Amino acid sequence: MNIGYVVQGVPKSQTWIPLEIQELEKRGYKITIIDWSKPITNEEYKQAKQCEFLLAHWSYSGKVIGRWGIPFGILCHAYDIWRDNGATLKEVSQYSNCKFVGCDTGYHRMKYKEWGIDKPLLDTPTCCDVEGLYKKKGFLGDLVVTGGRDKEKKGFKYAIEGFPFIHLFGNQSLERYKETSPTITCHSWLQKEQLRELLDDCWLFVSPNVPDSQGDMDGQCTTIKEALLMELQVLTTNIAGNSEYKHVHFSTPEDIAKGGNGEVYKQIIKERNTKGRQYVIDTFSPKVCIDKYLSNIERVMI
Repeated sequence: MNIGYVVQGVPKSQTWIPLEIQELEKRGYKITIIDWSKPITNEEYKQAKQCEFLLAHWSYSGKVIGRWGIPFGILCHAYDIWRDNGATLKEVSQYSNCKFVGCDTGYHRMKYKEWGIDKPLLDTPTCCDVEGLYKKKGFLGDLVVTGGRDKEKKGFKYAIEGFPFIHLFGNQSLERYKETSPTITCHSWLQKEQLRELLDDCWLFVSPNVPDSQGDMDGQCTTIKEALLMELQVLTTNIAGNSEYKHVHFSTPEDIAKGGNGEVYKQIIKERNTKGRQYVIDTFSPKVCIDKYLSNIERVMI
């Protein structure tokens, strides 16, 4: 089967997309990459028309491929749906060749029903690198860490306020936080091995996710999965799909900003989060997630 993978930029910072593609190719599927963020050439269009099904990330991509007549499933995550309360997704879902709408989490499913999406709402959880992230040390480190893209919705300011010696990884622009918080340690984007080494020296991952001023928020924060794979304790907020995570500690941004004096922080035991790691392996491995993707395609193509 020739599956078209409709993505925004190649490569893209979202780590799960290459993992999905690799898992499909490992199973013998031909994958055609279609980058909807730039004009589609005639040659790319011809290649797309050879596809039997399209998996399209982000609702906006559906507005590009919807007129091609190729069956597709639309996979949404965060900024492309929260900021317009699903208006673009609802428009795209009404195309006759849109066969299903993928749901990262139960929270996504609930919102899609609320928005009146009238297509099959099927499970499409976001996978994580369960093989590349693992502890080498037999003990937890002493560092506290947070990280991700430099976005308001990540709530870094709460983490930095509460933990003045925190390690912060992500965009180079995060260095700006040192102007007001000189004791934090900033890391730019880290390759997989560098990320693994940093997390191996930590014991707590802080993720105070919040809605931003435009209404955007994380659908389900991927860095939490990575922290759980490294057996870290996780302190986060129960925003959107984050609320469905297991083996994490939920608090408010304001309580997280209290750091060591936070009520939830005081309840966290510094111990290896082995249950968290196994939970991610069982729930978000590429194998588990792609099994669901393929089952979804089979279901709507019969």
